[in-house]
Amino acid sequence: MSGRLAAGGACSRTLAEAGLLVALTLVAAAASWALRPPRLPLAAERSVYEFERKQPLIGAEAALARYEAGSHLFVDTRAGLAADAPRIPGALAITSAGFADELAAVIDFIAPEDPIVLYGDGLQATAAVAGQLAARGYTQLSLLDGGLAAWRAAGGPLSDGGAP
Repeated sequence: MSGRLAAGGACSRTLAEAGLLVALTLVAAAASWALRPPRLPLAAERSVYEFERKQPLIGAEAALARYEAGSHLFVDTRAGLAADAPRIPGALAITSAGFADELAAVIDFIAPEDPIVLYGDGLQATAAVAGQLAARGYTQLSLLDGGLAAWRAAGGPLSDGGAP
């Protein structure tokens, strides 16, 4: 009988020690998460994370001045737009997905030495189109900082969609 009591006591002691180890592990994990520095957000702001791009950014006001002067071509890089989507009047459409065909369609209107302002839904997608143009010899490329929303806020004209 005393053997059974000794075995029961050892079992409960082992369970108590295991419970204590689990509790200590949970406390250590919680402390680790609480003391960990903040991570980058999934949609990082430029002040937190700057992706590598080779083309300079241009503000909406400066882009509007160049548009009004007629000194730059504008390229819309937004993919999958509806026919009635607003765009900058006169902007050519060249997207990353349809790049080769779309560039071929406007090649008579755009030359490698032309100064070009590209805009789109985000800088990364716009920079991808700019990179493809740069690989084909286009050198005077700028990216509209803030895209169409910044253009609209600066008072830039917008078409109702359809042909530029």
